[in-house]
Amino acid sequence: MDRSRLTKQEWVSWGSRAVWEIPSVRSNADHDSKFPIELPRRVIKLFSETDDVVLDCFMGSGTTAIAAITEGRKYIGMDKEKKSVEIALEAISSFKANRKAPEQMEFFIREIEAKHEKIGKEKGINERKR
Repeated sequence: MDRSRLTKQEWVSWGSRAVWEIPSVRSNADHDSKFPIELPRRVIKLFSETDDVVLDCFMGSGTTAIAAITEGRKYIGMDKEKKSVEIALEAISSFKANRKAPEQMEFFIREIEAKHEKIGKEKGINERKR
């Protein structure tokens, strides 16, 4: 780990600690194995350089890709589930279009989750009517 990759505040608040306290995501509405963006953001920042490539073999909802973009890294993401790729691509596209500040990313992701939850409920209602 290269301490120089962190600001002084980051080093004091989490970089020097053996255990990180990161609140969980509030909802897994759009993807079952969701995690807070702060987790991959910290790991990416600690163990890669700007313009490095981050590989995510289980793209899920795109959290790691957004963290990579936020930290100035490139990414390669893949997933065997088509729905996961669609969710991730939508999240990444929306993020790039809006370029939300890192502090706002959790809120941004919750907005996408709520949209997919609503779509899922509507599809469930439509399928029951058939």
